[in-house]
Amino acid sequence: MSMPRYLSQIILYFFLTLLLSGCWSNLELRDAAIVSGVGVEKVSSQRYRMIVEMIGAPTGEENTKTMSHTMLSRVGRTMLDIAREMVRDMKRRILFTHAKSIVLSHTMAREDLYWIFDIWVRDQQPQLGAYLFVTDDPVQDVLRASTAYGSSAEFPLSAGMQNIHFISNYTTHTMREFLRDMYGPVNNGYLPMLHIRHDLSKIPLVEYAGTAVIHHNHMVEQLTTRETQGLVWLLGQEKGGAIDVINPRNHTRQAIELTNEKTTLQMNVVHDHLAAHFSLHLEGTVAQDSGGHNMAQSIPTQQMERAIATKVQTILTDTITTLQKKDHTDILSIGLHLYRTHPHVWHQVSPQWDDLFTHAHITTSVNVHIVHPGLARYVYPKIPLPSPPVGFLKVGG
Repeated sequence: MSMPRYLSQIILYFFLTLLLSGCWSNLELRDAAIVSGVGVEKVSSQRYRMIVEMIGAPTGEENTKTMSHTMLSRVGRTMLDIAREMVRDMKRRILFTHAKSIVLSHTMAREDLYWIFDIWVRDQQPQLGAYLFVTDDPVQDVLRASTAYGSSAEFPLSAGMQNIHFISNYTTHTMREFLRDMYGPVNNGYLPMLHIRHDLSKIPLVEYAGTAVIHHNHMVEQLTTRETQGLVWLLGQEKGGAIDVINPRNHTRQAIELTNEKTTLQMNVVHDHLAAHFSLHLEGTVAQDSGGHNMAQSIPTQQMERAIATKVQTILTDTITTLQKKDHTDILSIGLHLYRTHPHVWHQVSPQWDDLFTHAHITTSVNVHIVHPGLARYVYPKIPLPSPPVGFLKVGG
């Protein structure tokens, strides 16, 4: 073997060894930074900004390094290009597989939603259990203001989603659930909205408020918090919460705490006309009754049940009207139900499903049952006891 060829093989083996050991710009990547929160927004045509919050990025001198939360922002054409630039700047590997929350800008969701999931998920592989959000506020401000304990977005956003599973007027959607809806037969989905609110102390707080309605490739509109509550009921995702009404007779507040819910969907398609009916049954215990009713009697209980049923049905009607007449988007699983129960009918009507859903006749019925009066009790007036007869000893007071 000639000497030049031998030297060339040595050089080739040397560079292969550097690649296998994890090297960037002739530096071995021995450290790693874990990404816990991610934000994505569109800057211009084919230009995107990714903001990441990293845990495990040491700061300070070599002998006094401390672990801290680092917020890093870069702009590029693709997520993979941006991630490469971050690796070049940080001089360490960046792991996206631990990201618990992903915040998308309003513009990003409206224009190019498939792009981020079709390319970025395959390139960076963030965990499918991460929670997805949409915001119309600056993404970086949402990440910074999401906690009062520093720029740590993963705790309040992801942990908050887990906690509000038991509150009725919020949707809690992970990436896995969203992709299931987006690539399903109807190709529609929804995501929770985030907003920055300034309280009296002028401290910005991030709150869950509303739902982004996704139609095929982009966000079309958003539901209010009240309409989101109707969506949760219609989808049968109620896991708790409370409903309150104001008694018009004496302007007192009455409320029940929900303990059980059952949603039933019945539908029929005849001559390209769709009719659907949602039956909602709610059960609960009395949480508050300011009217001074005796809950042992059936009439006041029935009045409360009818009042709450009327309020719930109004919310359901408003939600359906918004989705049909304003958004023209079926996120009520009506098309999915038709696909599962009558696939031959679905294949006939699927090309014009959006128009069929918009002009469908959708009705609702609500039944509320108070299973227990809870802690609300009728307080009887105190009746003075008669004086003890003469000769009896009065004990106490």
